Amino acid sequence: MLTAIRTGKIKGLEAGADVFLTKPLEPNELSAQINVMLRIKEAEDNLRAEKVNLEELVLERTKELQTANEMLKQDITERKQAEEELISREKFLDHIIDQSPFATWISDAKGTMQRTNPALKKMMNLTDDQLLGKYNVLEDKIAERAGIMPLVHTVFEEGM
Repeated sequence: MLTAIRTGKIKGLEAGADVFLTKPLEPNELSAQINVMLRIKEAEDNLRAEKVNLEELVLERTKELQTANEMLKQDITERKQAEEELISREKFLDHIIDQSPFATWISDAKGTMQRTNPALKKMMNLTDDQLLGKYNVLEDKIAERAGIMPLVHTVFEEGM
């Protein structure tokens, strides 16, 4: 804003002027003010360019995150389906084991029983509390006396 009235300086600045020059103009002051305005313009241009760059980066990163999110959703869906399938198979095998008329058990690698069926508990006249985590088939005296311990060892060696 350029004016000959000095009292209008504050009003001019409040109205949006970036610079307020009064007459008579000093050539050095005018040159300095122009240089200041050019620096301000250059800084504003740089800020606008950086804003555009940042917006582009944000859009690019957002797309990457959306893609990653979709992949995670797909992975979660596949894992849930696999888990449901495993649960279904486990229930099916549990049903087969429980309904089998043959004494059946599952033990860990050391021979300790982890799962039994009703036929085994009836044959041994024991409960899960007495068998699970406590009874070791590799130390079964009855199986040793019956001479079937080599068969039990074969199951562990070939079945593991």
